[in-house]
Amino acid sequence: MMETPKINRKILTRGLPKTGQTSIYVAGDDGTYQAGWWQKRLNANNRSRFIMKTVAGDDIIIDRATGLWWALDEACSINNNRNVLTWSAAVQYPTGRSYAGKSDWRLPNVQEIVSIINFDVYNPAIYGSTFFLSNLSFWTSTTSAINSLNAWFCDIASGDISFATKLWEFPIYCCRGGI
Repeated sequence: MMETPKINRKILTRGLPKTGQTSIYVAGDDGTYQAGWWQKRLNANNRSRFIMKTVAGDDIIIDRATGLWWALDEACSINNNRNVLTWSAAVQYPTGRSYAGKSDWRLPNVQEIVSIINFDVYNPAIYGSTFFLSNLSFWTSTTSAINSLNAWFCDIASGDISFATKLWEFPIYCCRGGI
């Protein structure tokens, strides 16, 4: 008889951020386990996930759960000074631009933007809201599988993820490194 392999929850959630839900609605839900980065530590006792640094004169946020670097201010140069762009222009905008001494900045994919959403708060529904101050919607680099004329965006105020035609215009929030 073949044994069922044991699943080590700590390994499965290593590097994956917590969702932020701390309320328990039903025993066994996300609020019960608060699985994710720094597993088995309740959010109140959690280590600081986001740290701010100044690199080459530019302020950045380092997400210790995912390894992503984010520009501290969405109105900075790498984020096109908060100006709106169509999706194709948004994807191309950070290419080759230097910020914090690095030139590999890019739009986050949909999973990367979701990684900073805190599903237990609203307006903004985002971790580290002292760093990520926006309540705007931002493009991701991910095209919708339903229709390649659409791409995913994230509404930071609500945490909603949806898709829109690539001809719409949203601002960008660039990152580098990552999951």
